[in-house]
Amino acid sequence: VSVFVVPLASGSVVAALSYGALMGAIIYGVYDFTCIAIYKDFPIGMAFVDWAWGMVVGALSSGITVYCARFIK
Repeated sequence: VSVFVVPLASGSVVAALSYGALMGAIIYGVYDFTCIAIYKDFPIGMAFVDWAWGMVVGALSSGITVYCARFIK
């Protein structure tokens, strides 16, 4: 958890985008690969698309949050 909290204190949008993408990759990756392991007919292609989507959503939400936080301070 501290890997994601400490860089946000720097206020760098690029760092937030990078760590947000990493966080999204980890969270969505765990979910998608668990689904592949559990469900017999879970489409692998769908898992990789969803995994990529998780990286995009994580990066954008983190980047936008840090960018908007500049105006709130």
